[in-house]
Amino acid sequence: MLNCILGLVAVMILAFSIYSCANLRPASTPLISLSLIIDIVIVGAIFGALRYGVYTAYFISIITFSISVYKNKNNIKQKISGFFTPGVTLFAISSILMLIFLSCKKPLIHQWDEYSFWGMSRKLLKEHDTLYTYFKSSILGKSYPPALPILTYFFQWFTPAFSEWMCFFAYDVMFFACFCAFTSVFEKKDWNSAFFTFLIGFITPYFFAVRFLQGFMEPMYISLYADTPLAMVFSGVIAIYFFSDKNNGIDIFQILPIIMFLSFIKDMGFALSCIAVFVIFVDMLVGKKEYTFFKLKGIIAKFCSTLSMLIVTFGSFFAWSFHMSRVLSTDRSDVGGSGEMSMVGIVVNGLKELLLGPQTEKFAYLERRFITALFDVKVSMIGRGIVVIFMITILFIVSFLLSDKIGKKRCLAMYITSFIGFVGYYIFHLLLYVYVFGNEAYSLASYERYIYTYYIGWMNMALFNLYYSSKNGKKKLSQSAIIGFGCCMLMTFSYYVKPENMFIGINDNMYGARKAISAKTEIIKDKLNSDDVVYFYCGDDSGERWFTYTFELSNTYIIPNQGLKFEGDKEKRQKELYDRFIDYGVTHVVIDTASKIFEDDFGELFDEPMYGIGGNEIACYKVDYKNDMMKFHLVKRGVAQID
Repeated sequence: MLNCILGLVAVMILAFSIYSCANLRPASTPLISLSLIIDIVIVGAIFGALRYGVYTAYFISIITFSISVYKNKNNIKQKISGFFTPGVTLFAISSILMLIFLSCKKPLIHQWDEYSFWGMSRKLLKEHDTLYTYFKSSILGKSYPPALPILTYFFQWFTPAFSEWMCFFAYDVMFFACFCAFTSVFEKKDWNSAFFTFLIGFITPYFFAVRFLQGFMEPMYISLYADTPLAMVFSGVIAIYFFSDKNNGIDIFQILPIIMFLSFIKDMGFALSCIAVFVIFVDMLVGKKEYTFFKLKGIIAKFCSTLSMLIVTFGSFFAWSFHMSRVLSTDRSDVGGSGEMSMVGIVVNGLKELLLGPQTEKFAYLERRFITALFDVKVSMIGRGIVVIFMITILFIVSFLLSDKIGKKRCLAMYITSFIGFVGYYIFHLLLYVYVFGNEAYSLASYERYIYTYYIGWMNMALFNLYYSSKNGKKKLSQSAIIGFGCCMLMTFSYYVKPENMFIGINDNMYGARKAISAKTEIIKDKLNSDDVVYFYCGDDSGERWFTYTFELSNTYIIPNQGLKFEGDKEKRQKELYDRFIDYGVTHVVIDTASKIFEDDFGELFDEPMYGIGGNEIACYKVDYKNDMMKFHLVKRGVAQID
């Protein structure tokens, strides 16, 4: 718990330093501070100096805080009082309450995809104190950018061992920093509006993740997926710029660390960063008349500001691309998939096929499916995508009517640019489904999760205009609209989400399968070393148990099972397995659950029969290669004691 407190303190003192030295809106500084800290560590990690990156981040936080306190020693009480606006206060309280809750409950990773990368990368980072790109492991998706793994690493840096609940806390601090940024337009006296703004921010992820009445828990705020962080950080970039009233380069400089952070969250973060730059550029053109950038003025200043954002966006993209090329010897633009195309090839060929034709059968089908999905796939509590778009349009219209003259221009410009951004984002996902996804594309696998990332950001942009109008337009009506919309969202949320559906409803029953595998792993763990290579067989498992074992045995390399067809007679199947073992240098075989088919094909290779292995029982065998064949000798077999 102390480790998380130290991380939170580092964020807070750097946020205070940024506020007191640069005179920024206090509620914008936690997200700026957090992003700057993670950016520093990312730079160190890319060059193989992860720990030194953390040292530097803490050093900068402490030094800047000391300087800011010294410079403001005569009015430090006023500075502290000014810093704790409603947004900052809510950020601090929420973080502390979440820390207490998580430290008591200690939730675990339990979604299968978290075992493949989203949880696995965090664990490997902590165990090795270096990026997951620098060593061999069972992790899938080594090419994913490291912002979120490094975020979780920073908040448990002082702990001797990896802790899953601390990862959740790191994510939640990031979320609360984003919600805090949404309130940055409000002053100390605006507690009602700030509270409802923070509340709306908290509810919004559930608004899109929970689409039906359900009897199971939605693990929002105790999940390590990247889709919601993408949406919230994207929203945070827009919010901090939009509410800034400096009318000079500071409006842009304060969001550059967040743009870098966003670009390093996931590959799609680069696309969202580009959309954010587009939205901000047009807003500068229509909403900031007396704008300066250093000594430059007018349109030149706005172009130079936009160029600085593009430099950070593309610089982040190419920095990770350079790292991948240097360390992994892979090209980041090569996204692979069913089309085996580069990222540029996907866009060029996709737009050509979309606009000019001819279209393949798959393209034509998915194009129709993506269009109809707007009308028949439920993506939120209130309904389908077209309903969400209608609601967002209504929010923009209300904001437009309640704003002042400048606010109306900014509102209209943001609606147009964000709509264009949505079209581009939607088409790009269509192209990904066509060229990257396999057969799962036809069922629009994970469509809702991928698309609601933009819906969240888009809805927040509409709300930012409403928040703006509460300070610069028809104030009382705008404030009433904020509270009214917050109450409507809260009522809808209360209907769909019960306490047992939220993170507060976590219980041990959720982790039954995970704990069973953990107990079985303990039986064989002492027989496997870090230099061993293991083949895991899990019977008719869909892949979830295999991924869970790779997480539990993160220091042991477990070979992938993909590509094994086991066709032909028994001799051919044994030869296929033998060739796979030789290719990977397999040293051990672990049987989680035996099956009759596997026993019939390979049972004669085992010196002890596999019969009965399954349930709480597990067995580990040593591989012995002889005369172009292999034998498996039992090392350990046991039954796990599960509470």
